[in-house]
Amino acid sequence: MNDAEKNLLTCIAGKLGEERFTTWFGNHSTCKVEESEKQVVFSVRNNFERNGIRRHCNREVEEVITEQMPAGFRVVYSVYEALPVGVPVPAKGGA
Repeated sequence: MNDAEKNLLTCIAGKLGEERFTTWFGNHSTCKVEESEKQVVFSVRNNFERNGIRRHCNREVEEVITEQMPAGFRVVYSVYEALPVGVPVPAKGGA
């Protein structure tokens, strides 16, 4: 994650407050600025999280993008691509 992406997340956290930010973005989302596409892509684990961010945080996210990015940037919410079949998923809590 580059400095611009970190700054966007910091600004979003400031607008949402720590609890809301952690609930919807936490350690399970990514933020990627795609200059050539003039978009900021937030990727999350599943449709529930994507729809939740749209429903509960979109206004604040849009405000930050408007304030921090050049004119014309849009927000995109996506779901991570699924792991290929047969790839082990690490267990929570250790080895």
